[in-house]
Amino acid sequence: MQKVIIAWLVLLAVSMIILFSPEPQADLRIGVIRTVDAAHPFVAQAQGFFKDEGLNVIVYSFGTSPPLAEAIASGEIDIAYMSFPPAATWISKGTKMKIVSGASRGGDIVCVRDVNATGKIAVSKKGTMTENIYRGFVKEKLKPEFEPIYGIEPPDMPTALLVTEDVDAVLIWEPFATKIEDSGGACIFDVGEEWKKEYGTKYQRNILVATDRVLSNKTMFDKILRVHNRTIDFLNSPQGDAAIAEAMGIAPLKKRRMEYNSSLDWPSMVKLMETAKAGGYLKEVLSKEELIYGG
Repeated sequence: MQKVIIAWLVLLAVSMIILFSPEPQADLRIGVIRTVDAAHPFVAQAQGFFKDEGLNVIVYSFGTSPPLAEAIASGEIDIAYMSFPPAATWISKGTKMKIVSGASRGGDIVCVRDVNATGKIAVSKKGTMTENIYRGFVKEKLKPEFEPIYGIEPPDMPTALLVTEDVDAVLIWEPFATKIEDSGGACIFDVGEEWKKEYGTKYQRNILVATDRVLSNKTMFDKILRVHNRTIDFLNSPQGDAAIAEAMGIAPLKKRRMEYNSSLDWPSMVKLMETAKAGGYLKEVLSKEELIYGG
Protein backbone atom coordinates (compact mmCIF):
# COMPACT_ATOMS: atom_id res chain seq x y z
CA MET A 1 0.00 0.00 0.00
CA GLN A 2 2.84 2.31 0.92
CA LYS A 3 4.49 1.68 -2.49
CA VAL A 4 1.22 2.48 -4.25
CA ILE A 5 0.91 5.79 -2.37
CA ILE A 6 4.52 6.71 -3.20
CA ALA A 7 3.94 5.85 -6.86
CA TRP A 8 0.85 8.06 -6.94
CA LEU A 9 2.74 10.92 -5.29
CA VAL A 10 5.55 10.64 -7.83
CA LEU A 11 3.03 10.58 -10.67
CA LEU A 12 1.26 13.62 -9.21
CA ALA A 13 4.54 15.51 -8.86
CA VAL A 14 5.50 14.79 -12.48
CA SER A 15 2.04 15.84 -13.67
CA MET A 16 2.29 19.11 -11.75
CA ILE A 17 5.71 19.82 -13.27
CA ILE A 18 4.36 19.21 -16.78
CA LEU A 19 1.20 21.22 -16.09
CA PHE A 20 2.91 24.30 -14.68
CA SER A 21 6.14 24.29 -16.67
CA PRO A 22 6.33 27.30 -18.98
CA GLU A 23 5.87 26.58 -22.67
CA PRO A 24 9.09 26.81 -24.67
CA GLN A 25 9.49 30.19 -26.30
CA ALA A 26 9.24 30.20 -30.07
CA ASP A 27 12.19 31.55 -32.02
CA LEU A 28 9.79 32.73 -34.67
CA ARG A 29 6.10 33.66 -34.68
CA ILE A 30 4.56 33.41 -38.15
CA GLY A 31 1.25 34.89 -39.23
CA VAL A 32 -0.60 33.67 -42.32
CA ILE A 33 -3.98 33.44 -44.01
CA ARG A 34 -4.79 29.74 -44.24
CA THR A 35 -5.15 29.50 -48.01
CA VAL A 36 -3.45 27.44 -50.68
CA ASP A 37 -1.64 30.45 -52.15
CA ALA A 38 -0.06 31.09 -48.74
CA ALA A 39 0.59 27.46 -47.82
CA HIS A 40 4.34 28.06 -47.40
CA PRO A 41 4.68 27.93 -43.59
CA PHE A 42 2.35 24.95 -43.22
CA VAL A 43 4.27 22.96 -45.81
CA ALA A 44 7.65 24.07 -44.45
CA GLN A 45 6.62 23.01 -40.95
CA ALA A 46 5.26 19.65 -42.14
CA GLN A 47 8.42 18.94 -44.16
CA GLY A 48 10.72 19.86 -41.26
CA PHE A 49 12.40 22.76 -43.07
CA PHE A 50 12.28 25.04 -40.02
CA LYS A 51 13.62 22.27 -37.82
CA ASP A 52 16.50 21.76 -40.24
CA GLU A 53 17.52 25.37 -39.58
CA GLY A 54 17.15 24.96 -35.81
CA LEU A 55 14.09 27.22 -35.66
CA ASN A 56 11.26 26.61 -33.21
CA VAL A 57 8.21 28.24 -34.82
CA ILE A 58 4.56 28.86 -34.06
CA VAL A 59 2.22 29.49 -36.99
CA TYR A 60 -0.86 31.61 -36.33
CA SER A 61 -3.75 31.58 -38.83
CA PHE A 62 -5.83 34.67 -39.61
CA GLY A 63 -9.03 35.14 -41.60
CA THR A 64 -7.92 38.16 -43.64
CA SER A 65 -4.82 40.30 -44.03
CA PRO A 66 -5.92 43.46 -42.12
CA PRO A 67 -6.05 41.74 -38.68
CA LEU A 68 -2.80 39.97 -39.55
CA ALA A 69 -1.20 43.37 -40.22
CA GLU A 70 -2.55 44.60 -36.89
CA ALA A 71 -0.85 41.66 -35.15
CA ILE A 72 2.45 42.60 -36.81
CA ALA A 73 2.02 46.23 -35.78
CA SER A 74 1.39 45.22 -32.16
CA GLY A 75 4.51 43.00 -32.05
CA GLU A 76 2.65 39.68 -31.81
CA ILE A 77 4.04 38.38 -35.12
CA ASP A 78 7.64 38.34 -36.44
CA ILE A 79 7.10 37.44 -40.10
CA ALA A 80 3.99 37.00 -42.19
CA TYR A 81 2.75 35.63 -45.46
CA MET A 82 0.11 38.14 -46.50
CA SER A 83 -1.47 39.76 -49.53
CA PHE A 84 0.24 42.82 -50.92
CA PRO A 85 -2.25 45.75 -50.69
CA PRO A 86 -2.85 45.50 -46.91
CA ALA A 87 0.92 45.21 -46.40
CA ALA A 88 1.49 48.40 -48.40
CA THR A 89 -1.27 50.17 -46.45
CA TRP A 90 0.22 49.26 -43.08
CA ILE A 91 3.77 50.12 -44.11
CA SER A 92 2.47 53.52 -45.22
CA LYS A 93 1.03 53.97 -41.71
CA GLY A 94 4.44 53.42 -40.14
CA THR A 95 4.29 49.73 -39.23
CA LYS A 96 7.89 48.53 -38.77
CA MET A 97 8.03 45.83 -41.40
CA LYS A 98 9.44 45.37 -44.89
CA ILE A 99 8.72 43.10 -47.82
CA VAL A 100 11.59 40.63 -48.11
CA SER A 101 10.36 38.29 -50.85
CA GLY A 102 7.55 37.35 -53.14
CA ALA A 103 5.43 34.32 -52.24
CA SER A 104 2.71 33.78 -54.84
CA ARG A 105 1.02 35.36 -57.83
CA GLY A 106 -2.57 35.21 -59.03
CA GLY A 107 -5.06 32.86 -57.44
CA ASP A 108 -8.35 34.81 -57.28
CA ILE A 109 -11.24 33.30 -59.22
CA VAL A 110 -14.85 34.29 -59.97
CA CYS A 111 -17.15 31.33 -59.41
CA VAL A 112 -20.91 31.15 -60.01
CA ARG A 113 -23.79 28.85 -59.13
CA ASP A 114 -24.23 28.11 -62.82
CA VAL A 115 -22.84 29.55 -66.02
CA ASN A 116 -26.00 31.63 -66.62
CA ALA A 117 -26.03 33.21 -63.17
CA THR A 118 -26.49 36.98 -62.75
CA GLY A 119 -27.14 39.16 -59.72
CA LYS A 120 -24.98 39.55 -56.61
CA ILE A 121 -21.28 38.75 -56.19
CA ALA A 122 -19.76 38.24 -52.73
CA VAL A 123 -16.44 40.03 -52.17
CA SER A 124 -14.40 40.22 -48.97
CA LYS A 125 -14.23 43.41 -46.93
CA LYS A 126 -12.85 46.67 -48.29
CA GLY A 127 -9.09 47.08 -48.13
CA THR A 128 -8.39 43.38 -48.68
CA MET A 129 -6.54 41.95 -51.64
CA THR A 130 -9.72 40.49 -53.09
CA GLU A 131 -11.67 43.73 -52.88
CA ASN A 132 -8.75 45.59 -54.41
CA ILE A 133 -8.44 43.23 -57.35
CA TYR A 134 -12.20 43.24 -57.86
CA ARG A 135 -12.52 47.01 -57.94
CA GLY A 136 -9.37 47.62 -59.97
CA PHE A 137 -9.58 44.83 -62.54
CA VAL A 138 -12.40 42.31 -62.30
CA LYS A 139 -15.48 44.51 -62.08
CA GLU A 140 -15.18 46.11 -65.51
CA LYS A 141 -14.48 42.77 -67.20
CA LEU A 142 -17.38 40.69 -65.86
CA LYS A 143 -20.19 40.36 -68.38
CA PRO A 144 -22.94 40.47 -67.30
CA GLU A 145 -22.18 42.85 -64.46
CA PHE A 146 -22.78 41.74 -60.87
CA GLU A 147 -23.75 43.83 -57.85
CA PRO A 148 -20.92 43.53 -55.28
CA ILE A 149 -21.75 42.63 -51.69
CA TYR A 150 -18.69 43.50 -49.60
CA GLY A 151 -17.48 42.25 -46.26
CA ILE A 152 -18.62 38.63 -46.31
CA GLU A 153 -16.15 36.82 -44.02
CA PRO A 154 -14.59 34.33 -43.28
CA PRO A 155 -13.63 32.94 -46.70
CA ASP A 156 -15.82 29.84 -46.46
CA MET A 157 -18.92 32.02 -45.91
CA PRO A 158 -19.19 33.23 -49.54
CA THR A 159 -19.02 29.60 -50.64
CA ALA A 160 -21.86 28.70 -48.27
CA LEU A 161 -23.97 31.65 -49.47
CA LEU A 162 -23.46 30.53 -53.06
CA VAL A 163 -24.77 27.08 -52.22
CA THR A 164 -27.80 28.54 -50.41
CA GLU A 165 -28.39 30.91 -53.37
CA ASP A 166 -28.10 34.05 -51.24
CA VAL A 167 -25.52 35.26 -53.74
CA ASP A 168 -25.04 34.35 -57.36
CA ALA A 169 -21.26 34.62 -57.67
CA VAL A 170 -18.17 34.89 -55.47
CA LEU A 171 -14.66 36.19 -55.91
CA ILE A 172 -12.72 33.54 -54.04
CA TRP A 173 -9.49 31.57 -53.95
CA GLU A 174 -8.38 28.01 -53.32
CA PRO A 175 -9.35 25.61 -51.85
CA PHE A 176 -12.82 27.18 -51.97
CA ALA A 177 -12.98 27.43 -55.78
CA THR A 178 -12.44 23.68 -56.07
CA LYS A 179 -15.16 23.06 -53.45
CA ILE A 180 -17.59 25.17 -55.50
CA GLU A 181 -16.83 23.19 -58.64
CA ASP A 182 -17.23 19.92 -56.75
CA SER A 183 -20.67 21.04 -55.52
CA GLY A 184 -21.91 21.77 -59.05
CA GLY A 185 -20.87 25.40 -59.52
CA ALA A 186 -18.56 26.79 -62.16
CA CYS A 187 -15.46 29.01 -62.08
CA ILE A 188 -15.71 31.42 -65.00
CA PHE A 189 -12.96 34.01 -64.60
CA ASP A 190 -9.40 33.23 -63.49
CA VAL A 191 -8.13 36.67 -62.51
CA GLY A 192 -4.45 35.71 -62.62
CA GLU A 193 -4.72 34.30 -66.13
CA GLU A 194 -6.69 37.28 -67.40
CA TRP A 195 -4.19 39.67 -65.82
CA LYS A 196 -1.36 37.74 -67.47
CA LYS A 197 -3.03 38.05 -70.89
CA GLU A 198 -3.16 41.81 -70.45
CA TYR A 199 0.13 42.55 -68.69
CA GLY A 200 2.39 39.56 -69.37
CA THR A 201 2.61 38.14 -65.82
CA LYS A 202 0.22 37.25 -63.03
CA TYR A 203 -0.22 39.94 -60.39
CA GLN A 204 1.64 39.94 -57.08
CA ARG A 205 -0.74 38.46 -54.58
CA ASN A 206 1.18 37.26 -51.52
CA ILE A 207 4.47 38.46 -50.17
CA LEU A 208 6.71 37.62 -47.21
CA VAL A 209 7.16 40.49 -44.75
CA ALA A 210 9.52 40.69 -41.77
CA THR A 211 9.60 42.97 -38.75
CA ASP A 212 12.56 44.95 -37.45
CA ARG A 213 13.21 42.21 -34.88
CA VAL A 214 13.98 39.76 -37.67
CA LEU A 215 15.71 42.22 -39.98
CA SER A 216 18.13 43.21 -37.23
CA ASN A 217 19.13 39.57 -36.66
CA LYS A 218 21.10 38.53 -39.75
CA THR A 219 21.47 34.91 -38.65
CA MET A 220 17.72 34.46 -38.20
CA PHE A 221 16.95 36.43 -41.35
CA ASP A 222 19.22 34.21 -43.43
CA LYS A 223 17.62 31.08 -41.98
CA ILE A 224 14.13 32.37 -42.80
CA LEU A 225 15.07 33.11 -46.40
CA ARG A 226 16.67 29.68 -46.79
CA VAL A 227 13.48 28.01 -45.54
CA HIS A 228 11.32 30.26 -47.72
CA ASN A 229 13.26 29.60 -50.92
CA ARG A 230 13.54 25.88 -50.17
CA THR A 231 9.78 25.76 -49.62
CA ILE A 232 9.00 27.46 -52.92
CA ASP A 233 11.28 25.03 -54.74
CA PHE A 234 9.48 22.15 -53.03
CA LEU A 235 6.02 23.58 -53.80
CA ASN A 236 6.98 23.70 -57.47
CA SER A 237 8.28 20.11 -57.43
CA PRO A 238 6.24 17.01 -58.38
CA GLN A 239 5.63 16.41 -54.65
CA GLY A 240 4.19 19.89 -54.11
CA ASP A 241 0.48 19.32 -54.69
CA ALA A 242 0.29 16.26 -52.43
CA ALA A 243 2.25 18.09 -49.70
CA ILE A 244 -0.09 21.08 -49.91
CA ALA A 245 -3.16 18.88 -49.56
CA GLU A 246 -1.69 17.02 -46.59
CA ALA A 247 -0.45 20.15 -44.78
CA MET A 248 -3.70 22.06 -45.36
CA GLY A 249 -5.97 19.11 -44.63
CA ILE A 250 -7.76 19.32 -47.99
CA ALA A 251 -8.32 17.09 -50.99
CA PRO A 252 -5.72 17.46 -53.75
CA LEU A 253 -6.55 20.34 -56.07
CA LYS A 254 -7.63 19.45 -59.58
CA LYS A 255 -6.05 22.62 -60.95
CA ARG A 256 -3.33 24.93 -59.63
CA ARG A 257 -4.49 28.49 -60.20
CA MET A 258 -1.68 30.36 -58.44
CA GLU A 259 2.06 30.54 -59.04
CA TYR A 260 4.58 30.09 -56.23
CA ASN A 261 7.36 32.57 -56.94
CA SER A 262 9.91 34.34 -54.72
CA SER A 263 10.46 37.25 -57.11
CA LEU A 264 8.42 40.45 -56.89
CA ASP A 265 6.37 41.73 -59.81
CA TRP A 266 6.79 45.48 -59.34
CA PRO A 267 4.49 46.64 -62.21
CA SER A 268 1.51 44.79 -60.74
CA MET A 269 2.37 46.08 -57.27
CA VAL A 270 2.21 49.66 -58.60
CA LYS A 271 -1.17 49.01 -60.25
CA LEU A 272 -2.54 47.53 -57.03
CA MET A 273 -1.30 50.52 -55.05
CA GLU A 274 -2.96 52.87 -57.53
CA THR A 275 -6.24 51.04 -56.93
CA ALA A 276 -5.72 51.23 -53.17
CA LYS A 277 -5.05 54.96 -53.47
CA ALA A 278 -8.22 55.45 -55.53
CA GLY A 279 -10.13 53.64 -52.79
CA GLY A 280 -8.69 55.87 -50.07
CA TYR A 281 -6.48 53.24 -48.43
CA LEU A 282 -3.18 54.79 -49.53
CA LYS A 283 -2.33 58.46 -49.67
CA GLU A 284 0.41 57.91 -52.22
CA VAL A 285 1.90 55.08 -54.25
CA LEU A 286 4.96 53.96 -52.28
CA SER A 287 8.45 53.55 -53.67
CA LYS A 288 10.54 50.37 -53.67
CA GLU A 289 12.74 51.92 -50.97
CA GLU A 290 9.72 52.41 -48.71
CA LEU A 291 8.31 48.92 -49.22
CA ILE A 292 11.11 46.46 -49.91
CA TYR A 293 14.01 45.56 -47.67
CA GLY A 294 17.16 46.74 -49.39
CA GLY A 295 15.10 48.70 -51.92
